Amino acid sequence: MLSVGDAQLVIKCYGQISYANRLLYGKLRQSKSMRAYYNALRLREFGINTPEPVASVDVYRYGMLDQSFFVSVYSDFESLVMLGESVAKVDKELLDSLADFIILVHSKGIVHNDLNIRNIRCKRVNGRYEFELIDNNRMTFHSRLTEWQRLQDLRHLNCSSLPLVYMLEHYAQATGIDVSDFPLKGIASRLLYKKRNRIKHKLKDKLTHDWF
Repeated sequence: MLSVGDAQLVIKCYGQISYANRLLYGKLRQSKSMRAYYNALRLREFGINTPEPVASVDVYRYGMLDQSFFVSVYSDFESLVMLGESVAKVDKELLDSLADFIILVHSKGIVHNDLNIRNIRCKRVNGRYEFELIDNNRMTFHSRLTEWQRLQDLRHLNCSSLPLVYMLEHYAQATGIDVSDFPLKGIASRLLYKKRNRIKHKLKDKLTHDWF
């Protein structure tokens, strides 16, 4: 965190940029920091909380992206890491409020693409929960979301199973989706996603080990 006059700023550095991405971001595609900046502006236009964006700073070297920084105003919202713990420690008001927030995001045609409990933050305001999104560089915008797109976004929710099932049921009931199978689809989607990631990481580790 950095203090500039009366303002408190947060600077995120996008590090470990691969050689291919250094070329790609230098010529054909916006950097992660630039996408985070413009996506934050769009979120705020839609009435979705996110830390106020201040700047995107990309540093190029020999025509390739060398470093990338996203600057935002400090926010006192807190991580939802408690949802990774026992459901007995989480009140239903929080789960209902969180599900309603995700429904609001999806109703605007927004897919976050990294909707995990560290990228959704909350705080208590006037007796109710409010939420904000961070790490918005992977976000995509659509005119309307299909059920499949909703499930693809919800599969990133890495909370424990009971809170997840509860929120999937609430989500289905509130949006008119068939509540008899939507939670099952949500759980199956998350299990497949986790399995795919485990396989991908094993392959990556093996390739790295064999290479070196």
